[in-house]
Amino acid sequence: MTSLEPPEVSAAGDLKDYLELLQSNCPGALRVFIARTPGEFSDAVEIALENAMQHMESGARFNYNRDERALTHELVGCLGGGGVHAQNEAYSNGHVDVTVAHPHRAAWKVLGECKIYDGPIYHLEGCGQLLLRYATGRLPRTFCLDFVQLDAISERMVGIRERMDQDLPLEQQGASSNHSIPWAFTTIHRHKCGDNVRILHLGCNVYWNDGGGSR
Repeated sequence: MTSLEPPEVSAAGDLKDYLELLQSNCPGALRVFIARTPGEFSDAVEIALENAMQHMESGARFNYNRDERALTHELVGCLGGGGVHAQNEAYSNGHVDVTVAHPHRAAWKVLGECKIYDGPIYHLEGCGQLLLRYATGRLPRTFCLDFVQLDAISERMVGIRERMDQDLPLEQQGASSNHSIPWAFTTIHRHKCGDNVRILHLGCNVYWNDGGGSR
């Protein structure tokens, strides 16, 4: 007769297996968990964001016509499903689109604003919300993400970057910098607290066109 009792396993073995699974499926989440400095935490959040965007891009045929709130909700769900503590519409002098927090250090957070791409001016509105309203200056890194439902995402993100480098809006401190994530760049801004805050500008490619076939 086959026993229905579950096999005995060690807690150490379970933890090792879980961490290996987390590293395989969402390496950013593991790095968020083990981060020991605010910088390590922010770096890990950016890795997790890239993983979440890749998931959404792979489902572009379902996302190409969704609204801003629905797309933001899915982004937060992708982060949370990967093991990252992320919230939608958490409060920080207003309801922030995305708040990512360290699981054990409540003061370590990354705030983010999400927009459906509608040109550089609309993107800058999101940056302004972050810098002038939500970010207190205590958190040195934020992100502003555009869901691009049109073609040529690369050109569109370059357009945002060129406009920012030309106008230096929101107390931007010099030219933008490259980032390892595709269609991304960073800018540094003088916050009203007197310190600098970095914004990571991201593009998520949810354009879909099957040539007129079934969607």
